[in-house]
Amino acid sequence: MAEDIQEEDSSRKFPIHKIIDSIELLEKIKKNIPVIYNHVIIKGDLNTNDPGFPKSEGRFEISSVIKITNSIFLDDINFRGTLFKKSVILGGSIFHGNVIFADSLFYGMINYNSDLEWNIDYELISLIRKNCYSDGSRLSGNANFNGCRFHKIADYSGCEFADRVYFNSCQFDGDACFSESKFHDGSYFEGSFFKGDALFVKCSFHFAYFPNCKFCADTHFNMSTFRLASQFLKSSFDEDIFFNYSQFNDFTTFANCKFNNRFIISGTKFSVDYLTFIQTSFKDPDSQEIACRQAKNVLEKNGNREEAGYHFYREMDARRKQKPWYIRYPEYALIQMIFGYGIHPERLIISWVVLIAIFFILYQYYSGVAHPDEWFEWMKFSFGAAIAPGYIASISNPESISYKLSHTFQIAAMIEAVAGTFLWAGFIATFARKYMR
Repeated sequence: MAEDIQEEDSSRKFPIHKIIDSIELLEKIKKNIPVIYNHVIIKGDLNTNDPGFPKSEGRFEISSVIKITNSIFLDDINFRGTLFKKSVILGGSIFHGNVIFADSLFYGMINYNSDLEWNIDYELISLIRKNCYSDGSRLSGNANFNGCRFHKIADYSGCEFADRVYFNSCQFDGDACFSESKFHDGSYFEGSFFKGDALFVKCSFHFAYFPNCKFCADTHFNMSTFRLASQFLKSSFDEDIFFNYSQFNDFTTFANCKFNNRFIISGTKFSVDYLTFIQTSFKDPDSQEIACRQAKNVLEKNGNREEAGYHFYREMDARRKQKPWYIRYPEYALIQMIFGYGIHPERLIISWVVLIAIFFILYQYYSGVAHPDEWFEWMKFSFGAAIAPGYIASISNPESISYKLSHTFQIAAMIEAVAGTFLWAGFIATFARKYMR
């Protein structure tokens, strides 16, 4: 198998120098000799249960630096319950067996990041071809898994990350399990791809960074705590995402996200200064209504009237979409597009100008008003009718010495007066609400 692997990867410009037996590595580890290899094939299991490993506080202890980069591990790696006193660097490597670090302690740095100095293309991604179990581990240094690909389950349940942890540009083909983990510093998942369920139930986040992520299955953040900023900018969710009974304590943004199913936040508390769903698309109107109402309340409480108005508009839009069609469509045409739910005074001005223009054309084309000598007179008449009901009342009076209206166009002028009054009153109310509070 080693020869086949060597031939396969050499075709990908992945040079392998030699095959190393796992016994050689284990002997070096036992003698505290640094284990440093590059471009090798590791044959045989790596297991700290092997006789001769020293123990400390009931754990197997490894005091050697382990740096095996751009290499292939043919068999299982089992470092369950191991204490690593120095760095563990496995950048750019491929794992054909199970990788188990469950209940381990890392006092150095654990790094699965690709080693960029080798200018490798395909191997910039570490491939973990079977299950990766790290549940119950405590990582005290930076944990860097950038660019890793997990072909099956990646289980980090119950881990405690004392420093920053990086999962940027990772691909999880199976379920990604981080439930009950504690992130004491930043957790970075930028650009990661979750094909299976993403499980972050009962997690504790310091700074959660999930921009440009793709979640293909259900995503669970139930009963989690976000102590500092949480960013899900430009991420997409194909299935349901759950934040039930979670707690957000700082800046939170879901701007430019895509929710292609339900966004569920039952019992969630937002004790934050800023919460936004700007330019976010919701397929489920009920989810949009609830999310935008939460954001509106947070922003109004903190005096951000402009963005609060934006979220109020989207809340009302979502409520309209849940109504019967015979209410939904008239409301869209009249209340939403013209009055803008009291948020967009510019729409009322545009509608008012359009109203004047339409009736000006009618009056001129059908000669509905007597005496005007030029087009401006018809325009002035239409303007007066739209802005001043008293004005149209006087000129529609047969005894008036002003412009004379035909009988038919007296009714048209009254319609314009009523419509203009509503538009003008709506503009005043909207302007006052938007700028005078």
